[in-house]
Amino acid sequence: MVDDVDESHPQAGHDESYSLEVSASPPSDAASCSRGLVFTSPVLAWAMLNGIKLFENRPMEIAPGWLWVYVTAQENSKWTKLAHEIDPELPSEEELGKKWLGAFVGLLLIGKGRSPPECNGDKWALERDDGKVNT
Repeated sequence: MVDDVDESHPQAGHDESYSLEVSASPPSDAASCSRGLVFTSPVLAWAMLNGIKLFENRPMEIAPGWLWVYVTAQENSKWTKLAHEIDPELPSEEELGKKWLGAFVGLLLIGKGRSPPECNGDKWALERDDGKVNT
C-alpha cells in the first residue's frame, strides 16, 4: 500500500502521475464520497483495484483522497489493448465478465502527485508524445 499522501504536492501545470492506495475496506464515510474516476477499460480498473497498477495517468491534477471507480459499458477499448501490451498477464474483459461494464466497481485512495523521475521507470507511468508523463 502507498500511504504517503502529501498535501504539499506540486500543483496544476506540472506533469505527474498519482500514486494509489488499495484498501480492502472502504472508508467509513464512503457514502459521502463525491468524486470519481471514469474508465473505458475494465481491465485497467481491475488492475488498479488489485494493486497491480499503482500510478494513474490523467491530463489534469487529481486532488488526494477517496474516489469512486466507474467503468463505462464500452467493450474492447484502446486502453484495454494498451493494458494487455503493458502486462499480458492481466485478465481479459471476458474473464472479468459483464459485471465490470457500466458499473461502479470500487474505491481508490489517490496519494501524492509524482514527477516523471519519481516514477522510477514504472511501466504504468506512461509518457505522452511530448515525452512527459500524463497526470
